[in-house]
Amino acid sequence: KENKFTGINYENPYSNEFRKEIKPHLISSNAFIKINADIFSNISRSESKLIIEYKTANGITYSYNPFYLNQYNKKNKWTHIEFAVYIPEMLTNNDYVKIFFFNTSEKETLFVKNIKIEFISLKQEQELLNGINIPDNRVVEK
Repeated sequence: KENKFTGINYENPYSNEFRKEIKPHLISSNAFIKINADIFSNISRSESKLIIEYKTANGITYSYNPFYLNQYNKKNKWTHIEFAVYIPEMLTNNDYVKIFFFNTSEKETLFVKNIKIEFISLKQEQELLNGINIPDNRVVEK
């Protein structure tokens, strides 16, 4: 969790980035990353975006996921956003995720605070079914 207050504009278009290896945070291949943050923009339709980028250990991007903020921000008011994206199949064991905010608007200054990033792994469907004991004559659909 990062509680720093970050401002980004045309001259400084990138926020501080969060960069982590993916594999140590997973217990299954069925996983996603959830990002929460509070944003503040001086314009009514933000041109900024939240970027979730998956890369190999040598820096090659294989999944780029922009989350456009324009329909969520309110001019001159703090707004809470939440975005989740599945983690794609990793190409190497040392793949990492890079998360940051990006703004190239000459008119906008975007502020971001209270950033929370969660790695969430879901059990596979079969693992869930293994723990359920239902008599065979009562099973309607599996």
